[in-house]
Order: sequence, then structure tokens, then C-alpha cells
Amino acid sequence: MRLSANALWQPQKRAVVASLEIALNDSTGPGPAWVMSALALVGILLCVRAPHLRWLTLYGAALWVLAIVAISVQNAFLRGFLTPWYADPHRFIAMMPLVVIPFAAIGATWLVTCIRVRRASLTVIAAAVLSGLVIGETVVWTAVGAQPGNSRYDVSATSFLTPDERSLLERLPRYLDAGDRVLGNPSAGAAFGYALSGVDVVPRTWSMPHGDLRLLGEDLADLAEDPAVCDAVGRAGVDYVLDFGPSDPGAGREEMPGLTGFAGEEGFEKVAEVGDASLWRITGCG
Repeated sequence: MRLSANALWQPQKRAVVASLEIALNDSTGPGPAWVMSALALVGILLCVRAPHLRWLTLYGAALWVLAIVAISVQNAFLRGFLTPWYADPHRFIAMMPLVVIPFAAIGATWLVTCIRVRRASLTVIAAAVLSGLVIGETVVWTAVGAQPGNSRYDVSATSFLTPDERSLLERLPRYLDAGDRVLGNPSAGAAFGYALSGVDVVPRTWSMPHGDLRLLGEDLADLAEDPAVCDAVGRAGVDYVLDFGPSDPGAGREEMPGLTGFAGEEGFEKVAEVGDASLWRITGCG
């Protein structure tokens, strides 16, 4: 049984850069957590030396390796092991606090204990200073990250659909009969087709489709040259195709070259057009 549809995320950085950012807890935030990272490093060294805490070190190492693979490894076979998480590095980074915080707490405890042994009167001051540094660093970077445009999850009215694409999707019922099925690249915006129009627009998710829909996503525009494409059209039951152009760049976006560029191609008739978005009837399959 498949655990997920695909490893949607592609490698983003070199392994050396990824390793350094993870070590500094700077993989997804607006800046490095210097104090927390330093305390965590001390905690890691202490856990390696303590037999009853080595399991925590192994757990942290496993998360670190998974994150490195997700961020930087190109090998498709290795990335295949990450499909339960869509090879999304953010999913692994989100688990890092489960080990970073305990490591930092162990490191901070050790430092405070060392100070207490040498001068007990400074214990409270040392603990307060460490706490203040960690909290202050966290507050600063949280404030910076909250600024508009600093998050990759910021969205706007045009984050996923252009005004032309949305307008065409909303008008689909004007051009189609009941039961017609429309093909479109979901990661170019067509995935919103059913929600905005009630029309059966496939594929319905951003995951790379399989079987006939995948073949059509790659080769539909060449149906006049390949009889297998028309066979797939018949099995998939599609009558129309949306041309929203190529997918926008970014993680999770799939290129489907067969679902764009129908102008001048045999076997397609333009039905509607709004700006750069267009709807075509598939006529070349009888």
C-alpha cells in the first residue's frame, strides 16, 4: 500500500549549507538561534558521554539525517524513502525541537551546575542570564519573522490563481454540458476547478497523477501523433482541457507539458479564453 502519492519537494541546497543551518536552527526561520544552538551542542556532548541518554542522541541524529536528505540529496532512490513526508524538509525541521530543546536544557543545567560548584551565589544570576538570552533571541526572531513577506506561507489573492484563471474557472458551467469532464494541471491552478465551478476537473490534487492522467499530463498536446494518447483520453473520460500555462516554480509544483500550448495543434478547438487562461475542447479523438 502506498504511504503517499509522491515526493513532491525537490532538493533545495547543498549538504554543507543544509548541515550548518540545521546545526544553528536556521533552516526555516528568519535567523539562527545562536544561544539555543550552543547550549544544545553542549547537551549533545554530554548525552554522548552518558549511556542512559545516548538514545536521545541517536534520535536527534536520525532526524538530522532525514532533514539533510530532504534538503540536499539529489538521488531519487534515497528521496523515495521520504514519500510519507512528501520529502518536505519542513516536516523534519518541525520535529527538531523534540531533541533540540532537551539538549539545550541539559547543556544549560550543566553550565549552571558548574557555576554553582565554583560560586553558589552566582547560580541564580547565571540561570537568569541564560534564560534571558534564549527568550530574548526567540522574541527578536519571532518579531522579524512576523513581518509581511518573511514567511513562505504568506498568501494573497493571487498566490495560486491569477485573476484570469479564476475568472475562467468560475465561468466553466457556461461552456460545458452536465457530465463533461475537464483536464487541467492542478499545480498550475486547475485544482481549484471543482470548488469554484462544481465542474468535474481532474486531477483533483497537486500530487503527480498516475496511469492515464499522467500520460495525458505529459503528452496530450501531441495526441495527433500518438494513438496511445487518444486511448488514454477515452479511458479517462475527459472532454476538455484547461491551458493555464506551465506551473509556477516552487516546491510541490508539477510540470505537465502536455497540458499547455494547444494553439496550432491538431485535435483541439478553443472554447473560451480569459487573458492567458484558455479552455479547449478535445476534438481529435473522435
